[in-house]
Amino acid sequence: MWEELRVSDIEKPPSPDGRDHIHKLVKLGLQAIPGVGPVIAEGLDLVVRPPLGKRLDKWCKSVYEKLKELEESCNSFSMGSLQENEEFITVVLNATQIAVRTHREEKLEALRNAVLNVAMRNAPEEDLQDIFLNLIDRFTPWHLRVLKLFHQPPGSLLAVKASFLGILTNAFPQLKGRRDFCYVLMMDLENNSLVVGTQGGGVDLALTSHLDLPMEPESLRERIKTTEQGEKFLGFITHPSQRDE
Repeated sequence: MWEELRVSDIEKPPSPDGRDHIHKLVKLGLQAIPGVGPVIAEGLDLVVRPPLGKRLDKWCKSVYEKLKELEESCNSFSMGSLQENEEFITVVLNATQIAVRTHREEKLEALRNAVLNVAMRNAPEEDLQDIFLNLIDRFTPWHLRVLKLFHQPPGSLLAVKASFLGILTNAFPQLKGRRDFCYVLMMDLENNSLVVGTQGGGVDLALTSHLDLPMEPESLRERIKTTEQGEKFLGFITHPSQRDE
């Protein structure tokens, strides 16, 4: 099946008939989904094209367009070279399986950016790529928003005397009255070693046990930080052109 993939396939825009390069990768990935994979691979058009086909077409088209933009803006990058890039092919397959399971644009954007970073050879080691794709799959858009908030808190938040929970609700009014939900968000980020809390002197602080701990203005930068792994994860899900901003 792999011998069917040609450079000419990836250099033309995705079409709805499923015969371009990216659609071939997608179908290979769908075959691995337990239970429904074989059915989709054999009869995608007849069985699930109305609900799923549109989602696949949109995903494939968006990936192609972003890759094309990179090729046009970066002289050192060529889409034709991706045919022999096994790391890229693996990430496309894995990202596609996740993409067809969600309609949440923030997660889809994170997946597209992950694919782009691998295509540009600007991604962490492959084991971390697998871990990070799994996190994108499991996380909600709120996880991503909160992680980005604590990575680069706006100056307006640094001027407010508030607890961790207060910081979240000041930044995102939609989270007011949702303490348990905020607890889960913080617990997930902390348990996956993406953020770390300190209480001075390098002593670790359990964020989920101190959601209501009062903080003086400016202390947010010192009380909670993204870890090295958190920095890598954010880089992985950020568009290559924005990583150094």
